[in-house]
Amino acid sequence: MGKKNKWKNRKSNSSFGNPKGRAAGHQAGKKRNTQTRWRRRRNVRNDLIQMLADSNQDLNVSLINDFAFKHVFHNKKALKGLLSALLDIPPEEIVDLELLDTFQPGSYKQDKVGILDIKVHLNNNQKINIEMQVRQQENWKERSLFYLGRMYTADIVSGEDYGVLEPCIHISIICFDMPELSRLYSVIRLIEEHTGQVYSDKLSLRVLYLKKLEDADETEQQTEIYRWAKLITAEDREVLRGMAMQDEYKAEAVKEMEKINSDRALRYEYISREIARMDAISYAKDKKKLRTEREELRAEWKKLRTVEEKLRSRQEKLRSWQEKLCSGQEELHSGQEELHSGQEELHSWQEELRSWQEELRKHAKNMARREEDMNRREEDMRKHEEGLRQTQIKFQLATHMMVAGEAELFLKLENDPELFWQKVREYHLDT
Repeated sequence: MGKKNKWKNRKSNSSFGNPKGRAAGHQAGKKRNTQTRWRRRRNVRNDLIQMLADSNQDLNVSLINDFAFKHVFHNKKALKGLLSALLDIPPEEIVDLELLDTFQPGSYKQDKVGILDIKVHLNNNQKINIEMQVRQQENWKERSLFYLGRMYTADIVSGEDYGVLEPCIHISIICFDMPELSRLYSVIRLIEEHTGQVYSDKLSLRVLYLKKLEDADETEQQTEIYRWAKLITAEDREVLRGMAMQDEYKAEAVKEMEKINSDRALRYEYISREIARMDAISYAKDKKKLRTEREELRAEWKKLRTVEEKLRSRQEKLRSWQEKLCSGQEELHSGQEELHSGQEELHSWQEELRSWQEELRKHAKNMARREEDMNRREEDMRKHEEGLRQTQIKFQLATHMMVAGEAELFLKLENDPELFWQKVREYHLDT
């Protein structure tokens, strides 16, 4: 009995027979497999870098590589020449260069941490950051202001006078697109807007914009800044050797670059950083491409939503029109029924009208016939009246002529109408 319960407990506590346990085990297995693949890739990458570092193949060392930049300009002589050009001061005025720790922790755990390429204390009264950046950086201006502000306030402690704050300069050497910059080298200070007067010389930024190197005008090409920019971007060893002949500071920088080529440990670090830089550039391109694709996809989704909204609106209109059509069809059906009833009523009226018209025609015929009879009777009456009138006139004329003793003449008038009417007029019987 005990063995049975023991086996039952083992089943319930393990992934066997437990769905949640099986899922957790599956996830853990996937994570281990992913970690194993990454370790293998990292080992292959490290073996490749080690093989290149151990080979006798010459490297075209470039100061665009951040490791090479740090290594070369930790040589104070090379750094003095670069600062002389960037700060526009003679090299002999740079008396003391103190290279400080480039790791700059925040005041609190939640603060951001800035890791700068080169941090310098110049002549014991000025702090300078020099940062090389090739890969596109978001919010670069804000980042440089963050470094400048942190450097300006780093050494002051509570209770100290603000006058102890030293002038600080942040120098950016960048090789990515910044449309705001139009010159190879820019100096940014705090100035009063209307007068152009410098408000304070304790804070300033300098930007060496390597993208403008090929477009530099003739005046810029005559400056030391232009020559140092050419050295920083040069990748051919013969070109570097030619530039080393310009002055002792550039010669010192080229010598440090040659040291990288001749030392296996330095070669390994340089190649590692170069591969990482190329990976970062490739990643940035992929990220930019992905961002563009996402923006295009977002725009397509926006268009799709607009089309959906239009479609929804049109569907609503179509539904409204369909309801109106149904209502109109019902009204049309009712109207058709009324029309049919009206047509039947009209047909009945037309039949009655035809009947009335027929009766009217018959009545008109009767009236015409009666009118003809009346006209004929009127004509007969007129003739009768005319005969009566002539008889009356004859009677009156006979009376008058008999009185006048013209009875014989009257008898002759019967055959002579003209004489008859002449006598009528004589006796004034024609009225």
